[in-house]
Amino acid sequence: MTFRDFFVSVRRRPLVTLIMAALTGLVALQTLAAAPSYEARAVLTFLSPQPSSRNTFATFPPFLVLMAEVSARGLDSPAGRRAVRRAGGRAGFQVALANRGSQEVPVHDQPYVTISSASTRPAEARRTLQAVEDVLRDELRRRQVEAGARGRSVITWRVTESTRDPIAITGMPTRRLAAILLMGAIATVYAAVLADRRAPRLNARTPWPRTRRRPRETPDPTTP
Repeated sequence: MTFRDFFVSVRRRPLVTLIMAALTGLVALQTLAAAPSYEARAVLTFLSPQPSSRNTFATFPPFLVLMAEVSARGLDSPAGRRAVRRAGGRAGFQVALANRGSQEVPVHDQPYVTISSASTRPAEARRTLQAVEDVLRDELRRRQVEAGARGRSVITWRVTESTRDPIAITGMPTRRLAAILLMGAIATVYAAVLADRRAPRLNARTPWPRTRRRPRETPDPTTP
């Protein structure tokens, strides 16, 4: 089909075009009027119980990376999410171990864990972030106590980067509006073409049957 065929289909189906345009406008208004989402984020660094140098962040033993990975996986599990909800976290959250590689070839050699929570209410995002930190602290201590660690041999973590207040995630309204309008235009053309194909053609109308007239009988001049 050519662009002319698309244009003809849209002109033939004005009702479909009006309905799709109204739906596109409603989606655009709802998207622009939606409440912004707020995100709270923190980066946690796992620390060795007995640092080998004066600078705690200079070197990281492999067991720190292992403990950070185990803690991140534990929080991201169904049991960890239930524990966060019991601790008062109602917003959604994500936990990720630092990756200096890519998704195909990950490189986890630093004990950095990034946690983030997002919600339409700033207080809820902040409260969920705090609940994740509390659960992580309790689970880390419990795991080490069960393994027999005591006193100075316990691994700890420290918040090295954090947002004081949740940040509003507004995105780009102009780009979102342009994307919605583009998708609406494509959906309108598709609906018009589909309706034009399924409905009978406008020009293919069944002609009315014509009745034949009986010829008039002429009188015979020889008949008296």
